[in-house]
Amino acid sequence: MRLGIKAKQVAGVTSIVTLSIVALGLIHLASLARVALEESKARGELLKNAILHRASVAISDQADPYQALRDDAGLRSILESSLYSKSVIYAAIVDTEGRVVAHSDPSQTGQRLATADELDPLLALNGISRLRAIYSDAGRTLEVRERLILKEEQRQFGSIRVGISTLLIQGELNAALGPALLTLALALVVAVVVAMLLAQLLLRPIHIIRSGLTRLGRGEFGVTLDLPQGDEFGDLGSFFNEISAQLSADRSNPGQSNRDQVLQALKYSRKLVALGRLTTGVAHEVKNPLNAMTIHLELLRQKLTTDAGRPRRPASTLLQEDGGGAAVAAAETPVDLSGALRHAAVIVDEIKRLDQVLQCFMKFTRPEELKMQAVEVRELIAEV
Repeated sequence: MRLGIKAKQVAGVTSIVTLSIVALGLIHLASLARVALEESKARGELLKNAILHRASVAISDQADPYQALRDDAGLRSILESSLYSKSVIYAAIVDTEGRVVAHSDPSQTGQRLATADELDPLLALNGISRLRAIYSDAGRTLEVRERLILKEEQRQFGSIRVGISTLLIQGELNAALGPALLTLALALVVAVVVAMLLAQLLLRPIHIIRSGLTRLGRGEFGVTLDLPQGDEFGDLGSFFNEISAQLSADRSNPGQSNRDQVLQALKYSRKLVALGRLTTGVAHEVKNPLNAMTIHLELLRQKLTTDAGRPRRPASTLLQEDGGGAAVAAAETPVDLSGALRHAAVIVDEIKRLDQVLQCFMKFTRPEELKMQAVEVRELIAEV
């Protein structure tokens, strides 16, 4: 499913707000857990001190301290009233073997009390670990303890144990979490509304630009965009207005523009015609000497070939024709005409190559032959 810019912006703002509120909620919940544990420990300490004070009074000058603790009405009243404290589930005095001497529940007297962890290690954890420990163990019991010592003998004869339930602490945290969840829901609603308004405000320039482009596509002239200046959208609107004005100016006088283009094409064609005539004349002026050179070279080669085949006269004949008046020092030296004929052949080949170049140049500059044919006037007018 394709999401638009508005939907993406709303989703992004909502996600940021949700993550922020969840993070703040976790921090707040961790703080509440710490406060709840500290309050539970304070209540346990208060009960422990009250029980310790009453137990010290009850066992003074008593031969059997355990029986004195069982029979003391004030101590029993304190133990039973401990159940009215928040998160406290029991208060008891046990002997060194863990058997109950006095308990908030009288039916537990004489039974062995199960050992539980102390509360202080849980308070020493960090916020997230403390929350995980509270919510991961359902009904876990933690204790606040104090040893009972006989002053005369300086020996421990028992201990005070106040039980605190993490389940009750969870209930306190859940009760405090209700307003936080309501705040989260309200914040999400506000975030969605604000994100939609912000998206509408930010996307308005884009809608205006799209509308202007649509109008230009339909062929409307003078389309302008009314965008506030001072940001990137304002610069884009100014550039759009310049382009629109230029298009309007080009379309306002199309006849003059087409006429200017036709005139320029005619001037260019005339220049091409003149240039073609000039190059044709130059080519003819060069081709005529080349033809003459070819003819004379052919005549020269024929003459050299004829002279090379004529027989040489001996020296005695030359002396007789001289009349004997002058002595000829040597006979006529024979001439080697093969080298001259070879150079003449090279010159002929080069002239032919130059003549081929001129032929191609003249063919290129020669105007194409105009082919006349009948056309449908209706189709011609439709094309125009």
